[in-house]
Amino acid sequence: MSTKQETRMIEPRQREIDALHAKLFPPQPGASEQHAPGVSLLSDDEVIEKAMQDDDFKELWEGGLCGKSTPSEAAATLSR
Repeated sequence: MSTKQETRMIEPRQREIDALHAKLFPPQPGASEQHAPGVSLLSDDEVIEKAMQDDDFKELWEGGLCGKSTPSEAAATLSR
């Protein structure tokens, strides 16, 4: 018994995906200042200053393990 695999081309459909996204998630009226996704309005120093207000982040930043036994476990405390 032989099996024949069919290769299918994945067509570019970004325009259609964008249109569907706009339909399902329309812009909210009165939304705050618009900026590109993944782009922070804060400088790096401002982000770090805000993060340092969290005790776990501050301990990790200073090399601590937040009571965990490995750096990976310690870093996972930030995802809570």
